[in-house]
Amino acid sequence: MLPKYEQENAQLLNDMNSVMDEVKSIESKVVEIARLQEMFGEQVRLGLTFSHKPSGVEANSSPDNVSILFCQLVDRRHDLRFSS
Repeated sequence: MLPKYEQENAQLLNDMNSVMDEVKSIESKVVEIARLQEMFGEQVRLGLTFSHKPSGVEANSSPDNVSILFCQLVDRRHDLRFSS
């Protein structure tokens, strides 16, 4: 009977470690999202646009253009991260 409890204990420990790893991963993603939001907010506040914006899109605060700018910021951030 004891080995059964040891196996269950080992499995629970493995499960807990997996959950902790997932939590750490999510935490790092949340931190990255917060940083992106900060960068995006600063870009919007300054009224800056990106050089690779879609043609025919002017910088203004309409919801569509704000969404486009945010996606561009995420793309730019992704490019910067993987170009190093």
